[in-house]
Amino acid sequence: MYGGLDRAGIQRKKGLKKDENILDHMGSTELAANLFRATQTEDKLKKDKTKSKTEANKTHFEIGKKVRATIQEIGGTMPEDLDTAENIKHVEAKANKIELSNNYLCQVALAAFLAIAERFCSGCLPLRFRLLALLCD
Repeated sequence: MYGGLDRAGIQRKKGLKKDENILDHMGSTELAANLFRATQTEDKLKKDKTKSKTEANKTHFEIGKKVRATIQEIGGTMPEDLDTAENIKHVEAKANKIELSNNYLCQVALAAFLAIAERFCSGCLPLRFRLLALLCD
């Protein structure tokens, strides 16, 4: 699917270090193309009852060439020429920080709300606990 490039060649083309996982740096288009190639290869291997590693590798390569040809035919960008995405692990870490930040903001807002509610309804303790559960899930 990568025009004959092996793992090291793809890493060089994408500007990745030897220890970086290519999958961790794929955008949605590249991931989708790889997933399509993988599912079609798996289905063909099962349908053909492929037993040998040599035949499996040959099938894998053939399906990859067909996926590549289809991308080229429709005018798409070749997988090795797609932008290298930010490492998914870094994206997940950022998302977790945002979630923690949002949770903190929620708790601050809820504390202010509860202070106001207590002033006007000091006997509404069950209501405050329900609000806490709803707002800061």
